[in-house]
Amino acid sequence: MTSEFPAQFACNYQCLLNRLKLHGMQPKTIALYSHGVRRAGEYFDYRIDDLTRLQLTDYFVHIVDSLSWSSLKHDLYGLKFYYAQVLNKPWPGADLVKPPKSHTAGYYYRATGPTDIHDHVGA
Repeated sequence: MTSEFPAQFACNYQCLLNRLKLHGMQPKTIALYSHGVRRAGEYFDYRIDDLTRLQLTDYFVHIVDSLSWSSLKHDLYGLKFYYAQVLNKPWPGADLVKPPKSHTAGYYYRATGPTDIHDHVGA
């Protein structure tokens, strides 16, 4: 599988797979993180070893716009692991992404109005 990549990326990608396994990650987590690194590799023409905050910002906006927050999360965690465990470099995307707030009862209350929430609570 790694033969389809440029040599340097292929070597680091195999190292990523090995490190994920040695860190006890579950197969599904390995698949999600490694897919995120491959997607970023493709986006950046397989040159992901020295990304800047600006490049990551553009990339993450692209992922949210074209895919989802869930995809962004997996790409983020995969790249963060890649930087820490494969490259042994500081992660340039620290505090770059803040996920949206979860939908709580307060959100439901604002979205539907006070009468609707009372219909569901204590009725």
